[in-house]
Amino acid sequence: MLGSKNYREFFKIPFKDIYGYANTLYGMETLKWNFDPNLKPNEKRCFKIKAKILSVMSKVYFCIYKDRTDWGEKYPDIPESGALYLNDLWVAMFNQKLLKYNLKEVQEKTLRAVTTIDCNSHTMEPIKYTFRIKVSISF
Repeated sequence: MLGSKNYREFFKIPFKDIYGYANTLYGMETLKWNFDPNLKPNEKRCFKIKAKILSVMSKVYFCIYKDRTDWGEKYPDIPESGALYLNDLWVAMFNQKLLKYNLKEVQEKTLRAVTTIDCNSHTMEPIKYTFRIKVSISF
């Protein structure tokens, strides 16, 4: 239906199955593409996450072609510069939500810990990131 928010859900990835944070591809890696070369997305439009899907660690790629309010797809594809900007915004929003989830999980683990937790442990990473964000905002 034109103008509505009808979309297809291919699969759901719970936050607990996501490893690390989302990364833009532009300048970092090239997108491996085994299909029609004319349909290959530009890396400026894409970001990836690593997630466990059906018990297999996989890279999942997302590419941006339309503005987030263009549900009816009535406008042409956004230009590369706009896609690059929107891609960065999507990654930032995704990582912020993931950080909130990871922070909550770490707080639960810390509350339930029976032994000491080393501050250099990977378990403490979300707390360190949150602390860095709060300190950098205060300057």
